[in-house]
Amino acid sequence: GVALPAPLDAFAWHVAHTLLDVLALGLQGLTGPRWTLWWLPQPAAWALAAAAVGVLWCLAPRGWPLRWVAPLTWLPLLMPSADGALAAPAGAFRLTALDVGQGASILVQTAHHALLFDAGPGAESTHAGERVVVPFLQAQGVTTLDTLIVSHADSDHAGGVPAVLDAIEVRQMVGSLAPDNALWPYAQRHGARTLPCAAGQRWQWDGVEFAILWPDAGPASGKNNDRCCVLRVSTLPRAGLAATSRARAETARFAALLTADIEAPVERTLLARDRGALRAQVLMAPHHGSRTSSTEPFLDSIEPSIALFQVGYENRFHHPNAGVFERYEARHIELGRSDRDGAVRVDVDPGADGPALTLERYRETRRRYWMAR
Repeated sequence: GVALPAPLDAFAWHVAHTLLDVLALGLQGLTGPRWTLWWLPQPAAWALAAAAVGVLWCLAPRGWPLRWVAPLTWLPLLMPSADGALAAPAGAFRLTALDVGQGASILVQTAHHALLFDAGPGAESTHAGERVVVPFLQAQGVTTLDTLIVSHADSDHAGGVPAVLDAIEVRQMVGSLAPDNALWPYAQRHGARTLPCAAGQRWQWDGVEFAILWPDAGPASGKNNDRCCVLRVSTLPRAGLAATSRARAETARFAALLTADIEAPVERTLLARDRGALRAQVLMAPHHGSRTSSTEPFLDSIEPSIALFQVGYENRFHHPNAGVFERYEARHIELGRSDRDGAVRVDVDPGADGPALTLERYRETRRRYWMAR
């Protein structure tokens, strides 16, 4: 096209464009079935270093000794990630609040299971489900989600669900969605078992208990925020304790409370129902820290040590509300904000030699030179 005179140049460009179209269509067809792609977890630094040495070894001049051995240095890239499905020992769990902008998505991992609470915004907004949630799961070696909880139908929580279903095997989807919501049949077409979330649902994985505290069973009514799934994840008391010490063990349980977008009326209802069930060391700040949530009686009953705010940078809702944020600061709660800290990870391990709760902020542990000090 560059070399030919007009009008032959245009003809050459059209032929090239047509060939590229055919190539793109073919590649798109190949990426459709899951079996055509092999997703590997993000390798450790030592595995990348070994592979780099192997590449240099292969590119060495002719006559370099044992060049045929060099590909063996790439094998560590195929090893499972240390941060993958076995993210926590038995009886402990890891919680990762992803940086999805103005939205919510939290991954909870036990020794052999993984649960995703919401999937961030989707195609109607920032495509965070496709850009952030799915790549993170794949990088962590999470190929299967035992449960996907969709707290409610708001797009900043449910918009990324189709992207997750398309890329990750989901065994069960639990949600607070209207019966005619399109996500139900979409999940079923992908082989996921579906059921509405309702207070009283409870199960255990690897010595960790999961309990749905809200909403009550029955047909959906009211606005979406009033029907949000509220999930409590807690460690179990140690077995073999005497009856006198078992009560103390109950109060010593470590828990995380994932509240989605509930507001003050639901907070008051949960307080009136069972204050003890709300106590947790880790709290997902309700409704991104809006002024209609995080009431003082609610915070005083939970008594969290760590609170997580999933908010977008300079978001138009001005979350978290300044007054609400001060309530947390006044209680000396350690705070994690996705707009400031990126992803935030909390490890909960009562059996650890060190602290039972550890907080890690991505922009502190993986700081880049362009990040403001």
